[in-house]
Amino acid sequence: MQEFCLENIKNLIAFDEVKCNEIEEDIDLKKDCLKYKEEITAYEKELAEYEKQSKGITKAEINCQDEEKTPFTAAFCEADSTEKQNILYDFNQFDDLLAYYEDLYEGKKQDVQFLNSYALTLVQKGSLEMQEKVYGQKALALADEVLAMESKNAEALYIRGYANEIQENYAEALSAYDQALEINSENALVISQKGHAYRLMGEYEKAKEYFQQALAIDPDLPHALLNLGNVFLSE
Repeated sequence: MQEFCLENIKNLIAFDEVKCNEIEEDIDLKKDCLKYKEEITAYEKELAEYEKQSKGITKAEINCQDEEKTPFTAAFCEADSTEKQNILYDFNQFDDLLAYYEDLYEGKKQDVQFLNSYALTLVQKGSLEMQEKVYGQKALALADEVLAMESKNAEALYIRGYANEIQENYAEALSAYDQALEINSENALVISQKGHAYRLMGEYEKAKEYFQQALAIDPDLPHALLNLGNVFLSE
């Protein structure tokens, strides 16, 4: 899957085609609106398929000796330890994934990639469970561990921004995103996430500006496409 959590799609407002058709003053904007509606529909179908494959299955319940396996169980049984973590993430099995991270943490405290993955899973779990402050604080601590080793680690700065954002610490979030963009000004996901922070703050024009900037770099970035659509609906 792409770099965003599939579960977030559930929280997105699907486009109302009537609203798109109400846009008359700007033909290009109207076309974009309808295009984003198609994008949302496609990702909703993909989400439904993933949920169908993984619904109700946890790591402990997987029997790799079964002759008939879903794509989820087949991929999991054939994967090594690192791949299992990726599969659990893709299929939203956050409880099992966090259990993996907790078991491995003591031996991987110097592994920045591991710490970043652990932190990102925590913020996704926090958003899913509506426990942003609990999981966000843990994610911030892990991001800070990475930044203590590598002060210019762009992914850790992005996670720091994301963790602050879900806790509604928007000034801290924007500061972290800006620091990440100083390292790579063309990071479309960070630019889009900055737009998301502005959208949550109710600053829709600024949000739209950043989503469009991200799409100029990556026209197919789901995060920007979906959130720009939400801006249209909020206006």
